[in-house]
Amino acid sequence: MTDKGVSKNVDLSQPFMVGEWLVEPAIERISEGDLEAKLEPRVMDLLVCLSSKGGEVITREELESKVWVDMVVGYDALTSAMIKLRKAFHDDSKHPKIIQTVSKRGYRLIVEVAAVRSATSTGILHSPIIEKININSLGLGLWLGLGIILIGFIYFNYVDFHSPSTQVKNVKIPSIIVLPFVNISGDPEQAYFSDGITEDIITDLSRISKLNVMARNTSFSYKGQVINPQNIGKELKVQYLLEGSIRKSGDKLRVNAQLIDTVNGYQVWSDRYDRKLVEVFAVQDELTRNIVNALAIQLTEQEETSLARVSTNNFQAYEHFLLGQKFARERTRERFSQAEAEFKQAIKLDPSYARSYGALAVVIMRMYTNAWTDSPAESRDRALDMAKKAVVLNDTLPQVYWSLGFVHLYRNEFNQAAIVVKKAINIAPSYADGYGLLALINNRLGNADEAIRLINKAIKLNPHYTWDYPYNLGRAYYVKGRYEQAIKELLLALERNENAIPPRLFLVASYSALNMNDDAEWEVEQVLNVNPLFSISLVLNSHSIANKKNMQMYISHLRKAGMPEK
Repeated sequence: MTDKGVSKNVDLSQPFMVGEWLVEPAIERISEGDLEAKLEPRVMDLLVCLSSKGGEVITREELESKVWVDMVVGYDALTSAMIKLRKAFHDDSKHPKIIQTVSKRGYRLIVEVAAVRSATSTGILHSPIIEKININSLGLGLWLGLGIILIGFIYFNYVDFHSPSTQVKNVKIPSIIVLPFVNISGDPEQAYFSDGITEDIITDLSRISKLNVMARNTSFSYKGQVINPQNIGKELKVQYLLEGSIRKSGDKLRVNAQLIDTVNGYQVWSDRYDRKLVEVFAVQDELTRNIVNALAIQLTEQEETSLARVSTNNFQAYEHFLLGQKFARERTRERFSQAEAEFKQAIKLDPSYARSYGALAVVIMRMYTNAWTDSPAESRDRALDMAKKAVVLNDTLPQVYWSLGFVHLYRNEFNQAAIVVKKAINIAPSYADGYGLLALINNRLGNADEAIRLINKAIKLNPHYTWDYPYNLGRAYYVKGRYEQAIKELLLALERNENAIPPRLFLVASYSALNMNDDAEWEVEQVLNVNPLFSISLVLNSHSIANKKNMQMYISHLRKAGMPEK
């Protein structure tokens, strides 16, 4: 392990070296030998910040202040970016060769940061991936053969894909991705509002049975990026892309939207809505229906009824609800408390606001499962009351059934959970998180094969999936005794969220099953670092498995690794 810091006269705005890796900030790329990775802008900023003090420890606070300038970010923002950076370098947090975590202090680079050692006279770098080929050393026939192969490749991968007759005729149900609407209000703090409207549009479109809709997480993975619709069409195999912008100023609202055909890049439909802020619900409804009309989709009677019914007509309640969603996604104790307060305020302003009751139920239940409540039994019952009320108030919303299913699941009422989540999917056939939750329920029931089928369906709708997708695959493989495959998926889950406890628990169990005791004990330590109150007792109360044989095996593996009893 080296620790040489930063060489003198290294211009970090130009290409530079981190150990043996070439870093090119301008094009957000790193490469070493035949390895290459494209970094997100924030991840590249993080690497440059670390490189500016190579060898020195940089605190989380300093990294957050320099990489996320003038932004309030959650704890997971830096953690997520660091995981992506390590993955790009093929580095291991347990046995680091490039980035070291210094416990309770921060992070540091443990390789030398230096200027690029070789460049051409024009300043263009010699790419480590490209080698010179002497054309004279190859026979003419070989070059002609290569040319024919290249022409064939271009024809089949470009002409065939871009021909509407070949691209569209084989697709029975159109597919769409809704990109995050851009906040152009001039106030970054208003991003929650444009994000919330984007999510509502995704949910509305997900209710349409004759349309496949990419999930929120995949959509938001493109937030802040300059995109090419045709590239996204190829990557996700979607035919249409909806993008737009939102300006919120005083009591005025302007929404611009355009629907693009990803095959040819042409605009199919566009419109601008200039309304009063309180008319935001009417704008969402019109926008959704205009998309349906542009795609010539015939709605069922149930879909017509579902889309016609709004969650609330109270704009202030809607704003509190959106803020609550923003806080709840950060999944810390403090943010859950803030989310709870916002959802309660939304309910106070509109006592019939079903989605706020459902969201409040989920937050209360998440606090319960993390042992962040002084009255567990009361919290379990209160969450159930809130979730049931949400369904009574509006039974056309997939989210309220998802909330009720989530509460039933963590009350160990697995069959009831499965019934209501299936209703959510019936309402919204493209509801990826509905399939994800149903997969988790089937895992709890011991139906590993069904869990695998459901999570694979969810992945098709949400290719840029969250940590809980590989987690569900991992625990299903654990139950089937395929421990090495389980470990692979569970580690993938932790790459997406290293603070998530459920995948670590099954990683502990999988390592124990393979007698990899040191690894299992290390994972127990990581669980307790995230939540010192975690124990076998908590697993039995809130992470139970219906199949007794599976539960006994799971608990025995946790005990073997040293998980505390209480």
